[in-house]
Amino acid sequence: MDIAQDILKTLKSLCILLSEASVDYCLIGGLAVAILAKPRATEDIDLLILIEEQNRSSIADHIKKKFEIIQDDQVIHFKNATIWRTVLASPSSDAASFVIVDFLLADNEAYKEAVLNPVELIIDNVKIPVASPENLINIKKLAGRPQDLLDIESLREALKQQTP
Repeated sequence: MDIAQDILKTLKSLCILLSEASVDYCLIGGLAVAILAKPRATEDIDLLILIEEQNRSSIADHIKKKFEIIQDDQVIHFKNATIWRTVLASPSSDAASFVIVDFLLADNEAYKEAVLNPVELIIDNVKIPVASPENLINIKKLAGRPQDLLDIESLREALKQQTP
């Protein structure tokens, strides 16, 4: 299984697990941009989740139902974001591969707006909430890295093409 297939399979499984756990969440990051605007290379999954940092162990317990967690103790605090990085064993048969999942904690109003008002996609009968283009632009503005600025332009262009 290649990395794209691993990422998609992992994403679908995580969406099922988070939904079963009644966690509000949505897809953000490069994968969301690839879905909403234009294809973009990415090697991880970025999920915005509406939980407090101290409650992340309950999410980890749900994840353990389906995945082997290689690492889940890395919490990174940035000016505008708290990211809980997890590394999961790949769903493929290749024992040496893994999938990185960054859970961005929805700890400000822009993030809460995005997670509570997603666009819902169905892939292989799995509901995948994705941040709307407008909310994803706001999230990308907060990060402000060069790739985020390029993503904003891609999202704006996609929005222009949707407007009659």
